[in-house]
Amino acid sequence: GKTMQRVPTPQERQFSANVSGQISALQHFEDVELQAICLSIIPEDTLKERAEQRSMQKPDEPFTKLMFLELLYWFKNEFFKWFDRAECKICKVTDSQLVGTTHGTTPEEISGRASRVELWLCNRCRNPIRFPRFNHGSALLTSRSGRCGEWAQCFYLCCLAMGYKARYIMEFSDHVWNEVYLPITNQPDSPWKWYHADSCENAFDKPLTYESGWGKKISFCIGISNYEVIDVTNRYTNLKEDAISQRRLSGFGISKEFYTHLIRVLDNKVKGNIEGGNREWVDSEKKELDNYLEYNKRYDVASLGGRTSGSLEWRQSRSETGALISSSQNNKKQIKSYTDWMKLTTYKNLKDGLGTEEDRFYVGSCYFDTSNRSVILTEKRNDQT
Repeated sequence: GKTMQRVPTPQERQFSANVSGQISALQHFEDVELQAICLSIIPEDTLKERAEQRSMQKPDEPFTKLMFLELLYWFKNEFFKWFDRAECKICKVTDSQLVGTTHGTTPEEISGRASRVELWLCNRCRNPIRFPRFNHGSALLTSRSGRCGEWAQCFYLCCLAMGYKARYIMEFSDHVWNEVYLPITNQPDSPWKWYHADSCENAFDKPLTYESGWGKKISFCIGISNYEVIDVTNRYTNLKEDAISQRRLSGFGISKEFYTHLIRVLDNKVKGNIEGGNREWVDSEKKELDNYLEYNKRYDVASLGGRTSGSLEWRQSRSETGALISSSQNNKKQIKSYTDWMKLTTYKNLKDGLGTEEDRFYVGSCYFDTSNRSVILTEKRNDQT
């Protein structure tokens, strides 16, 4: 039926408010002037040159996809910065501790829609530091810093400015990312599809990263744009739908009936914003999401590593380092010397850099960065010896 037969619970009302709030927060990214400012910052000519070079190596890939991959790389490596700890403007170091949060009160915080401001304290000179969690596109283009929320919102703006159809993916175990609509092949009549894109990780078309790589328990993945609200959870999990529904109910108090009703109501509110109401991907995407267990077999989950954005200490506190670090810690006692380390480390596929997941062994706190295929050493002494 089109109406729900009962009154929503307090948890369901709060859930609805959270999703509705995010929809409202994203609306201003459609502003033409804001997109023009964003486009003036993006080095479009440079990205085009890089995409052309990449096209020589991958002639079968659609150029618009190659351009997007360069945008993703640029955003991650040359534009936005990850925020771990606040830097003291007096000491010029990041030796600080989080002591609390407050609401935005300064003109900059209010105009930047910073509903939450983190309060940090320098451990050296005791100088207080404010870190506003901006939500307005102009503030994000200026600060160019934050965690996944700021990254996903600003990258969403960059995608729109470059002419891509994009989504903001809202997920309720404390991470957010994007999706982009791209052609599958370089043929003129090629079908298009929605691709997973995480600017924090420079990750593209790796939707099982969070569940199989990081070890997160996926419950809700809601795709939001100015013209649709859609449940895309099935793209990011290998769990059967009954198990997901049970997790939503037990962990969040959200029933299947309410969730289905909410998505339909919110989608009906925004879908008129697209010209002509045309969403040509609806049928093909429904087929993919309905048959997700079959579609997801295409992905090599063994190659997915843990999270790379954020400090190792922070990632470990969130249990997002994945199987690579866990394997390292579990087997560390077997390593007694550098000779043992060399015996246990093999690089069978030198052409591809560092081989496959099965070919590598980790010790200490080092990990494998899937975005640039390299072993990352930390400041821990057992990584350097």
